[in-house]
Amino acid sequence: MLQSCGVSINTHFTQVEGRILSAPKLKVGNGEDFFPRNGRRNFNNKKLVQPTKIERWAVVNFSARCDPRNLARDLNRCGELKGIHIDPPFDYFEENPPMRRAPPTVRVEKMFELIKSRLPGAPHFLLCLLLLLTP
Repeated sequence: MLQSCGVSINTHFTQVEGRILSAPKLKVGNGEDFFPRNGRRNFNNKKLVQPTKIERWAVVNFSARCDPRNLARDLNRCGELKGIHIDPPFDYFEENPPMRRAPPTVRVEKMFELIKSRLPGAPHFLLCLLLLLTP
């Protein structure tokens, strides 16, 4: 099919010259320079320079098997450690169990209808909890 459209794929990779860039330097809350170690940055015990404030947010539970209230408390606690002020969630939205058999697009649309009916104005942040199915 590709050949009939004039598209061909080479069996060999294209060789190009490149270089490895050093990781960007970051500053953390106390003004110290912060570099990655072993290819990662560990933000434990680090505060942000300009933390934001999270207001008007909600938790949306798409049948996740966890306690959304505990999760919101943990998120708040982690945010405070980084200097981020997180208001309590405006509301917790639970998916109606019979909706779990519907196609994903229908589930999301129905959830948005529920959110719009109970939450005045647009939320700044929605934390969506999903059930992960493993084979």
